[in-house]
Amino acid sequence: MKSSRQIQSNSHFNDDHGSFGLKPVTAVVLSVFAALGYMAQESASAKDATQASSAVTFDTTFLQTDAKQTVDVSRFARGNIVSPGVYSVDVLINDVRVAHDNVRFVAARDGESARACFDRKTLEGYGIDFAKVDAEHKDGATKSTASDCIDVAATVPEASIEFDFSEQKLAITVPQKYMRNSARGYVSPELWENGVNAGFLSYNANAYQSNSNGTHSTQEYLGLNAGVNIGAWHFRHQSSVSAATGQATQFDNIATYVQHDVAKLRSQVTLGDAQTTGDVFDSVSFRGAQIATDDRMLPESLRGYAPIVRGTADSNARVTVRQNGQVIYETSVSPRVRSRSRICTQPAMAAISM
Repeated sequence: MKSSRQIQSNSHFNDDHGSFGLKPVTAVVLSVFAALGYMAQESASAKDATQASSAVTFDTTFLQTDAKQTVDVSRFARGNIVSPGVYSVDVLINDVRVAHDNVRFVAARDGESARACFDRKTLEGYGIDFAKVDAEHKDGATKSTASDCIDVAATVPEASIEFDFSEQKLAITVPQKYMRNSARGYVSPELWENGVNAGFLSYNANAYQSNSNGTHSTQEYLGLNAGVNIGAWHFRHQSSVSAATGQATQFDNIATYVQHDVAKLRSQVTLGDAQTTGDVFDSVSFRGAQIATDDRMLPESLRGYAPIVRGTADSNARVTVRQNGQVIYETSVSPRVRSRSRICTQPAMAAISM
């Protein structure tokens, strides 16, 4: 009995030892299979990438309608790429349509679509502030002249450009911090025009005659309002002439002056006989010179109370501002950029919410 127990105990020990001895072998086998599977996967991925980048060959036999003519389909060998040329497209900046222009696309590397080419003045007209871009790249790497062909995606950090050939839309995404902070309805003074050279004349005339007990009297009145625009100069004249029986004819010069716009100051200069604006105090006639703000040079959103809304978006986001439950402003912002917008509200309504 004692011997039998000893043999059984030794047998049990040998079984446990044998099971531990098999683990390293199993690990090696599993590692080999895993390495082979990974290599097969990498090979398949490389094969797919090679097939995707390789050119596609078309059989032009089905496209030929005339045996003497050949059909060139080489431009479709690597997809529906954009050929160099000038395209009439809608330009969108951060999902907002800013213009419909003829945009020139220049050739890129072989097998790639042509890229949109803009000069600096055009991009600044779209609202991109290159002063902020140049300030972050003091080495001058992004500086360019007004006539350079600028690649927006390569020049403006974190910017992207995408062309939808079927819709003829060119969508440009630019971080908000590189956009010019302009009020809604803003038009750059560079786009202002003096208008055509023209003149006008309006008048108001009336006469009154009465006969009473042999007494005959007559009264006449003539009011004139004339003006001439030549270039940026505006000439205005307003006067009246009145006459009555037994009285001398009276001429009144109400206003005679010339005006010239000062775009940088959003003002007008007036020289001659004119009146003050009367915005704060009663209007007063004067003879001399005056420079006064012209609200017509300001965007409509800045002619009244316009609070500023600030915030930072974690992704491409749409910001909606409501006042008393009504949407009064909506815009799109780029990610990871602090946004600042000036909105126009109704003072008599409730507080705004975003």
